[in-house]
Amino acid sequence: GIDITVSKNSNVYCIFDGSVTRIFSVPMSGVAVIVRHGTYLSVYSNLDKLEVKVGDKIKIGQKIGEVLKMSDKVGVLHLEVWNERSSENPANWISSFNGK
Repeated sequence: GIDITVSKNSNVYCIFDGSVTRIFSVPMSGVAVIVRHGTYLSVYSNLDKLEVKVGDKIKIGQKIGEVLKMSDKVGVLHLEVWNERSSENPANWISSFNGK
């Protein structure tokens, strides 16, 4: 996965159409959301103020929540992409998202 430093309370958006399959707490790191996109999974960690729940169908660009504030000015989104059990480079997915 990759860590993306952003302004505090920045919104986090889904990188591809999918379904929310799991939401869980990560000690000292807020909440993580897993979205299934066919055989692919995207994992968003260090979240707060979620706007989705397990079972939701979500679209590319739909808001998932906000990045957990790590300091007075910044937050860090941790993003992972998996093809079942093989990790993928999230940067390729972000490039696709930016083109939408």
